[in-house]
Amino acid sequence: MLSLWKRKTPDDSAPIAVSSSTSVPKSVLFPGLKESDLIPLYNHLTTEKFAPNQVILQKGQAADRILFVSEGTLQTDQGQTLKAGDWWTEADLKAGHTRLQTPLTSVEAVTLLSLPVKAYAQLPESLQHYLLDRIQQQNFQQLEALHATTGDLLRERNRLLEMLFQARTQHRQAFARTELAQQVIRKFPRLPLSTSTLLSKLLDERTTRTEIVELVRNDPALTSTLLKTINSASYSLQQKISDVNHAISLMGFESVYQVIMADSMRQTMPDTDFFRDTCTRSIEISHLVFSLSQEAGLGKPSEMATLGLMYEIGAMVIELLKMQNPRLASVFLGLDSASVGAELLRSWNLPESLCAAIDYRFYPEFAVPEKVPEMARVAVALLYLAERFCERLHQQTPTQQPLLLDDYLAVLGLQGVSEEELLYKRVLPRLRARKLALPKSLLVLLGESA
Repeated sequence: MLSLWKRKTPDDSAPIAVSSSTSVPKSVLFPGLKESDLIPLYNHLTTEKFAPNQVILQKGQAADRILFVSEGTLQTDQGQTLKAGDWWTEADLKAGHTRLQTPLTSVEAVTLLSLPVKAYAQLPESLQHYLLDRIQQQNFQQLEALHATTGDLLRERNRLLEMLFQARTQHRQAFARTELAQQVIRKFPRLPLSTSTLLSKLLDERTTRTEIVELVRNDPALTSTLLKTINSASYSLQQKISDVNHAISLMGFESVYQVIMADSMRQTMPDTDFFRDTCTRSIEISHLVFSLSQEAGLGKPSEMATLGLMYEIGAMVIELLKMQNPRLASVFLGLDSASVGAELLRSWNLPESLCAAIDYRFYPEFAVPEKVPEMARVAVALLYLAERFCERLHQQTPTQQPLLLDDYLAVLGLQGVSEEELLYKRVLPRLRARKLALPKSLLVLLGESA
């Protein structure tokens, strides 16, 4: 017991009078107990008094007593309240060797009667049965009260989530479909034709891997983009790569595709700090979501890598809007980059499942998974986690767990897996296994060298 400011411990040789005063009558504290049974019980009780806001029980202490609340109010760390007349114990009355799991604190001045488990074993059998039955009854009542409170909290959570959802989505897509936004989208730089062809082939389920590899090998523009990029300072390869076959054998086809797509997108953007930083971040997310997709066994890893590269494309459109209309820059700050990015991808005639994945990319921040269209739900969950992993590697992730993180882990069949375990023990080892394919910026985050 901690923070004890007054305690009376009776002399074991002197019985406590049954008439000892308590703040609740004996008939309330021990209902139905005969006067003859009260005497042996009170002979083993000690009285303990605590000031308000004092720790009475700490987690990990020996659970070696039964507490009877004679006066005042207590509270568990889970918000459960105990008042005068209630009992409390986590002791195993048969084994007697357990540790407390639930801290207990006084809300106001408290008087407790305490019965050690060892003393319980010395009581008459009929009194033991009485105490055990009452403990089971009170535990059941407390469980019912906790269940009701949990139900109330769940309903309130759902109500607040629905309010948040309505507030975030009411005007979400309005601007993306205005004529001004559509004009910017139409003028937004397109991917090079060769890269668009590669992307279309990759997204076509009828296309074989061999066809895609041959397309890269036989297209001079794709070959040039690939070799120029992987031999640049952005990668840390020890040897110069001179042909596509060498690149594919060294890095793997999926990595070669990522390199081509990433650099093609970079070439279409203005050369400013914003666009360079955004492209770098998108490439990092692309690699993270690729490995996460492999680890979860969900989604097509190469398709997810493409979504990762396009993850911030709406923000790029908005930045172009601001550059082209500097006087209206403040107006564009509140635009929803997800809906703008989705409209751009639709203008490129990409599959709706990919467009929807970008369109709903922010939903995990405020909406349960069921609010996301089923065709995009897995992709949205994968992208959400990949972005959080990227933030964590950059040491930008808040310490407080997001409200809906567990819900989106469940979408991927990863219930009970912590974010830390998923990233550091399962995803990063996959990334490190293909470090030759990673850009230097990501290698630095991983603490790796080529």
